Amino acid sequence: MITAYDDGQIESTINEIRLKYKLDYIPLRFFDGSRPDFRFEELIEEVTTISMFDNKKLIHIKNLSGLYTKSSLLDNNQEMIIKIIEKGNADTFLIFSLVSKDIDSRKKLVKSLKKHAHWIELKQFNDLDIKSLIQSYNMKLNLNLSNLSINLLNQYCQTISQVKQAFDKLSLIDGPIDEQLISKLVVDSRNAVMFDLSDAIISKDNRLTFKTYDNLKKQTLQPSDVMYVLSSKIRLIYQILSLKDTDLNDNEIIKQIGISPNYYWFLSNKQVHHFTKKSALKTLFDLAILDQRIKSSQVDKKIGFEMWMLEFLR
Repeated sequence: MITAYDDGQIESTINEIRLKYKLDYIPLRFFDGSRPDFRFEELIEEVTTISMFDNKKLIHIKNLSGLYTKSSLLDNNQEMIIKIIEKGNADTFLIFSLVSKDIDSRKKLVKSLKKHAHWIELKQFNDLDIKSLIQSYNMKLNLNLSNLSINLLNQYCQTISQVKQAFDKLSLIDGPIDEQLISKLVVDSRNAVMFDLSDAIISKDNRLTFKTYDNLKKQTLQPSDVMYVLSSKIRLIYQILSLKDTDLNDNEIIKQIGISPNYYWFLSNKQVHHFTKKSALKTLFDLAILDQRIKSSQVDKKIGFEMWMLEFLR
């Protein structure tokens, strides 16, 4: 059982566990209990069935309900997973993890893990820890980054995951790396996440939406940043729908809206068909109301955006 403040901490610790117990050759099966598409039955089936290809199983279960405050499992499900924990299986390795959530020691599932599991609690990294990690990567990869470059990375990277992602990109560069390159390659890459998420939401691609949203949560971006990009894009879609009802041709619409032909083609052929004028206006109205509620502290920005997103994707 691992508790941590960052997915990067979890990833590093699991890699250490796999090496320690010689499990690095076994595929890792992953379940995220906080995802809307999580199915407890699929988890139990995976845990209780015998692998056809390997003699051992390694299963990572993140943020399972029943471990943290304001979460619960159905009684039958809780009893089932507790029985599996207490009975044990020498050929099945279960790794439970809790990321950025408060453990609830009163819950039966937590008490069972306290009694039967090896418990690892990882402390939150502060700015000095992150800077030290950046310097460590810099020396390990022999990148010879300047102090200005290290400070820029330290401003951007708030978690272990972000440090790792940044150096994964920088390690591919041949030649010197300066602040301008870091800004372009690392910091500006956050914009791509926003646009990818807005595209996935508009297309109502649930799987891609949740995958991209997981990436977003590893960034320093806020839901309000995505809401701005999303609203801007839907506003353009509404304008295109409205102008297509007139006698204007595509070139005239492009000129009136003031976007590039390529972007107009993308919106017209890939995204406009997901809306009517009425549904586009409703979505813009809902996002505006959500923005007001977040700014007036009526709703938590993260929870509010996630609830809106789930409702929109229905």
